[in-house]
Amino acid sequence: MNSSCSDSNNLRLIQNNLKSDTTSITKNDISLNDTFFLLKRNFPTLKANYQHYVYKTTEPNFYDLLKPRFCEKDFTLINHPYTNPIWKNYRYKVPIGDIPTKWTEVLFYENEYYLKYPSDFCNLKQKIISDSCLISITCEGPIPSKITKISRLNNKQYLLILGFDEDNQKRTTITIIDTVRGIAVWHSGENEFNLFADTDRFKNIPIAKADCNRSKCPYELKSQKLDYLGLIND
Repeated sequence: MNSSCSDSNNLRLIQNNLKSDTTSITKNDISLNDTFFLLKRNFPTLKANYQHYVYKTTEPNFYDLLKPRFCEKDFTLINHPYTNPIWKNYRYKVPIGDIPTKWTEVLFYENEYYLKYPSDFCNLKQKIISDSCLISITCEGPIPSKITKISRLNNKQYLLILGFDEDNQKRTTITIIDTVRGIAVWHSGENEFNLFADTDRFKNIPIAKADCNRSKCPYELKSQKLDYLGLIND
């Protein structure tokens, strides 16, 4: 966020515009260069009182930090696809084709899409598609799921088939709903939907960055309800 956001006059402006403990604020209410506040919440406790802010920003360094990455050393012996014995007969490569390979979580809030930038990255969903695994980035390290097939269903949909054999497979459909910004609905299972953005195109999406007067906020901003099937079938 621009340094002007810490200016005392701007802070007074913010405080004057926050009418309640949970307040949604639009760009017309508070505008500070490229940043404006989306949400402010107070969470009083017996021991302390702290603030939770979520603000919209387009600062370039935050985009770089949202690109999912991992190192080989981050795999444990249990989840490493090339050292765990259960993987030994499944080391063939799957053709990737033109599917985007790095994805980070997207929020839908007050009729706009945002990249999620949480105070605690344990609360951020990210995926990497390799030629052998769908890798989920978690606090416990990267967790791989074996990819047995990647196919393109049409000009906006991809299908991932995960699992080691036909009796233990899971299907994930990726539907691109915004080709310019790389936003997609991931559908896994009957009612499991998630919004992700292709990190090669996500710089056209603003960031919703969480902040508070502690290192981590206990609650993160969540997406509002969406008609995911409607987006997929549109």
